[in-house]
Amino acid sequence: MKRNQLTITYPARDAQDLQQTLQNLKVNQHLNLSAFCRAAIAEKLARHQKNQSPTYQDQQEQQQETFQ
Repeated sequence: MKRNQLTITYPARDAQDLQQTLQNLKVNQHLNLSAFCRAAIAEKLARHQKNQSPTYQDQQEQQQETFQ
């Protein structure tokens, strides 16, 4: 069974800190890094979408509801 994959790149200056922090979480708290990263990304995306102004599509749908 094939699984979706996501590769994340980041600046070299941040690499050591980020990788070391994640590895410490994995070792010390027996954390599943894939699950942790998926949840963190999903949380950030949800927060970002909540704070965004309505998209063009949303505006179009609102206009259609107004005319109905």
